[in-house]
Amino acid sequence: MKKFKKETYIHFDTKNDIKEELKLLKKEEIYKKKHPIIYFIKHLPNYIRYTIPRFLFTEIPLYIKRFYQRGKRGFGDSDVWGFDFYLADIISEGCRHLAKNAGGCPSGLTPKEWKKNLKDIAIGFELQIKDKRTEKQQQKVERAWKLFKYYFRDLWD
Repeated sequence: MKKFKKETYIHFDTKNDIKEELKLLKKEEIYKKKHPIIYFIKHLPNYIRYTIPRFLFTEIPLYIKRFYQRGKRGFGDSDVWGFDFYLADIISEGCRHLAKNAGGCPSGLTPKEWKKNLKDIAIGFELQIKDKRTEKQQQKVERAWKLFKYYFRDLWD
């Protein structure tokens, strides 16, 4: 394996070079597990140099931007990357909150039945996010969609 300065890319000439590099990485992982404090102290300068500035100058402004966007329009730019997951989570949490704190219920339902329906909607939308569902879970999702559609105008407190 060719030796380069720390700042340059590593170039592998053969498969043996790759195997050697993998062995070194494995040794480093073992060392990290055996001596976590020493490993942390050894890598502290890199942490200070790269991680903290990235967090301060990249992450925090993005959090502020998302907070402002959610306050102004109800969702942030990053929320629409997975809008289905975002909405399913919001609907699930909102229905759980309504079930816990609802002051009324639709006509024709008792408060106990209304809370059960809200919990069923919440469970169904939580399962909606999962990639693989059993047949029973799929039935719960379908029931949640039917209940959500039927009681959509009653989702208030």
